[in-house]
Amino acid sequence: MIKAIIFDFDGVICESANIKTEAFGELFSQWPDVSNKALEYHLVNTGVTRFQKFRYLYEELLRLEYTDEIGEKLSDDFSAICFERVKQAPFVKGAQEFLEEYFEQYKLFVASASPLGELKETIRVKNLEKYFGDIYGHPSLKKDVVKGIMQSRGYKKSEVVFVGDGESDLKAAKCNDVFFVLRKTSENDYLFERSKYKIDDLSALSDLILKLPN
Repeated sequence: MIKAIIFDFDGVICESANIKTEAFGELFSQWPDVSNKALEYHLVNTGVTRFQKFRYLYEELLRLEYTDEIGEKLSDDFSAICFERVKQAPFVKGAQEFLEEYFEQYKLFVASASPLGELKETIRVKNLEKYFGDIYGHPSLKKDVVKGIMQSRGYKKSEVVFVGDGESDLKAAKCNDVFFVLRKTSENDYLFERSKYKIDDLSALSDLILKLPN
């Protein structure tokens, strides 16, 4: 029986994945020779921290030295483009209703690649704080978050679900051998065949959870 649900945030709770894609496009446009390749890398690594994408941009595409200072500057520029847009983005269909109905039945968590401060502020603005037992963002790695939640709370593998929309979400679930549910979007069709359980939005999540094997 499922006891805990771990959610990615952008594209799962909040319809903000496309906002971040647009923001990366704007940020990368200052390097027109490699901007398309950089954006392609983002699209197949949607759940990966922005700092890994910045490192890839510098080291693999621009062939330049990457430093933590460069990463922080790019992160600040990225936040300036998208942070307010994300805070104002609508919920994924069924997300708010699911949280309200089930936050006392299941332990709910957020595991995101967004910087923790930004993530907590967005969740606060959207009045979602009461629903989640804990909130995890960068620099925590999702696979480590799942492992830590299971160890600290004594959950069995069969008692945990990770709901995500990106490669890193799928990997975090597989590394810990927990159930993975893919929230399908126009940006993650490459994951459809690799994900046994899929939903179009969170209005279908409660029924799917009841069908998971014990």
